[in-house]
Amino acid sequence: MKDILIRKDEKGGTIILTTNSPASTQGIPILKVDTEDTEGEFGPSDIIGEDLLTAAELIVEWAKKGKRNKEEIEAAKLFLSQWPEGPQIE
Repeated sequence: MKDILIRKDEKGGTIILTTNSPASTQGIPILKVDTEDTEGEFGPSDIIGEDLLTAAELIVEWAKKGKRNKEEIEAAKLFLSQWPEGPQIE
């Protein structure tokens, strides 16, 4: 899977969905955060930074905004499927 940019901040920090990590298994992406205040790899139920937002909530919010292609939506669904009790996208 190609890395999918979820967010980029004004200081060059990024949040991506990626399978290019040892934390990613069986082609299921993880969320990699590399910003000034938060750095790490997260699963859907993990809380990110000081916003007390789960990674799943961030991905659902991203998926609902703007036009997303089929590959992006499928990667988001795979990521979210790791936490069936959490928020999902249709």
